[in-house]
Amino acid sequence: MQPAEESALVQGARKKNKTAFFTLLRYYDASAYRVIFAMVRDTTVAQTLTRETFLRAWKGIATFPEGQQFYPWLMRLARSLAITHVRRATPAADGPAARPVAGDPFTADVRDPARVRACAEAFADLSLDHQTILILRVVEKLSYADIARTLDIPAGATLSRLAAARAAIGKGLEPPLDRTA
Repeated sequence: MQPAEESALVQGARKKNKTAFFTLLRYYDASAYRVIFAMVRDTTVAQTLTRETFLRAWKGIATFPEGQQFYPWLMRLARSLAITHVRRATPAADGPAARPVAGDPFTADVRDPARVRACAEAFADLSLDHQTILILRVVEKLSYADIARTLDIPAGATLSRLAAARAAIGKGLEPPLDRTA
């Protein structure tokens, strides 16, 4: 969505124009769902949290910061809800996300199911911060600058966190060392 179009829709939504808000919702609902699903790995929960994200966005649109982009603000809401859900669902506060489930859209149309499973498990073992930054880069295909705006972090932090996330997932995909010798 073009910034001017988004800004006009946000202004309309701030005035409680439901048509403007629903236009934003239709444009961004798939992105919010993908980010949430990638973190919670459950379609029902992701759908529920996506609806909750937009409900909170509607309730908070009046206080939306003037001059800011809507997408980063919305993705922060989505990410926050997903992190809260994952932390409540796992015993450790920073524990890994749920393991991949059957029918996971991230595993569709892939030739090597074992490799897909290994990738999903390595991703699930990442911290929530590493998962989020990879989701924004790989799934949402955001630029580094857009990731920095979405997460409200410096551009340099975006690069270092992505590098750390990639290294961690790569390490999770390494074959185990043969310790029989």
